[in-house]
Amino acid sequence: MGTRMMMMTCTMLGAAAVLTGCAQPHQDTLPEAEAKAEAFMQELSADEDNLGSFSSRVTSNTAPEDDDANFNVTLDAKVWPTQGVVACFGKGNAEFVLSLVDADGSTVSNGPVEIACDGTQKTIELDEATEAIGLVSLSVSAVDDAEAFVVGGVRGTSVLNTRE
Repeated sequence: MGTRMMMMTCTMLGAAAVLTGCAQPHQDTLPEAEAKAEAFMQELSADEDNLGSFSSRVTSNTAPEDDDANFNVTLDAKVWPTQGVVACFGKGNAEFVLSLVDADGSTVSNGPVEIACDGTQKTIELDEATEAIGLVSLSVSAVDDAEAFVVGGVRGTSVLNTRE
């Protein structure tokens, strides 16, 4: 009987270990998510290629036209945008759209790009033909029941530092 009892105990412990390994990953509380978003925002702001960045709280009630969900960078003729950088911290997923507006008002949108609000940084590469761009717009929306802090930024290069 002792061997049988030990086998049952081992089986139950093994099943518990498997179930524990399948548990949901840790989701940050809103204060934890806000602190991580602020740290990432500071990192982006310190980047020498940063043309502009923003941070905002989004929920499933945040409409795409809300001021908190949109960010614009008006560009000087001496810089070219090269990529967008986005991250989301908290619960759920967020969608980002990065739009390039040229001097004639024509818009080319990159996205939507959906990312999990797990703090992973995502880069949105832009087409090479960005020299005529006067405005870069970055908008974000929450997916389903997301409640998170989002950070977005636009990187670029100086025309003075490029070779043709």
